Amino acid sequence: MLFARSFHLIAVLFVTFARYASSTPIAHHPEGEHSVAGRSVDVLGGGVVDLATLLNNQAIFGQQAVGFFDFFGGINNFDGSLNQILVQQVGGACQAQQLNIIQQQLAIVQEFTKQIFLQELCNVELQTILLQQFLGGFDLFGQDLLRLNGRVPGFDAGVAAQLAQLVQNGSVNIVDFGIKGSSIGNTLSVPFGSNWNDDTSPQSVLIAEAAAKALRNI
Repeated sequence: MLFARSFHLIAVLFVTFARYASSTPIAHHPEGEHSVAGRSVDVLGGGVVDLATLLNNQAIFGQQAVGFFDFFGGINNFDGSLNQILVQQVGGACQAQQLNIIQQQLAIVQEFTKQIFLQELCNVELQTILLQQFLGGFDLFGQDLLRLNGRVPGFDAGVAAQLAQLVQNGSVNIVDFGIKGSSIGNTLSVPFGSNWNDDTSPQSVLIAEAAAKALRNI
């Protein structure tokens, strides 16, 4: 059971672009186009710059950056916030484990994630962009944990099932898994058995979040 839970924990970390109910289809731009035209960004020390112009500066981002914002998740879906979520199954019961065991599991996944960033992304600007995309998925997952907007936390069982193929013989398996960012959440599994209480938990989780952020000096 602990082994299975470890897989689920890691799966949640790699499902970076999951969620959140929307009936609007997510379109994909043809190569060389992206949805940032008309947007601007305040670059530190450089003033306000058109985002599309900035992104197309291959001297900074390289050829990979063209269309980068839309290729995985779809138009205006950089963090997966427009993904259509379909609960396909009720997952297994939540099995509480020792906190320090879970923290160790998450530490392993955290450092493994850094390994992927540093060994497979050699462009520091793209490392920075992809990190924000990755963290955006966790921002959404955090909203799910708080049960904001009627959503409940879950993980994409189809994507999680690919974990066994991700690491082989101790190394990252470099292969196209055929995963589209816009489809993550289409096979959502929702475990049951947590201590969530509709009357008291909405407030208690906000208190817990505030306390944790205070410890992080946020």
